[in-house]
Amino acid sequence: DEDLRDNGQEFRGRHYYNVYQHSISEEAYEYWLKINQVTVQTGSIFDAPAAGVPGNAYNIDDPQEVVLGFFEVSNVDTVRTFILPGDIPPGTIPDFCPNINSWSQYLGYVQVFQMLPKEECCFCGTLPGDHIVKPDWF
Repeated sequence: DEDLRDNGQEFRGRHYYNVYQHSISEEAYEYWLKINQVTVQTGSIFDAPAAGVPGNAYNIDDPQEVVLGFFEVSNVDTVRTFILPGDIPPGTIPDFCPNINSWSQYLGYVQVFQMLPKEECCFCGTLPGDHIVKPDWF
């Protein structure tokens, strides 16, 4: 993923994920597949469809009336997992902030100050795309 390669600093430590899996019926899958096919040709899901896709909704007083829409109930399964730095293959995340293990190898102030970590190595919030989002389970 390009975003991960550009700004993957959040994976340098333990990272927590919620994975939500929604189950749907075969009928619902077919309906949403048809909706996708119509919207791909004409715009987005929020645009007026080029053609009506019949669903499972109908007018009980007038069954002949064309009603668009699909009523469904979905089961949701949640998996919570941690990803540790060791779970990410080496080389996937660029090394923006190399470790400086020994200051004694550098002589003089000029060399030491040139080797100080960049601001984003100390304050991850300065990296592009960084944000703090409160998890929904918090």
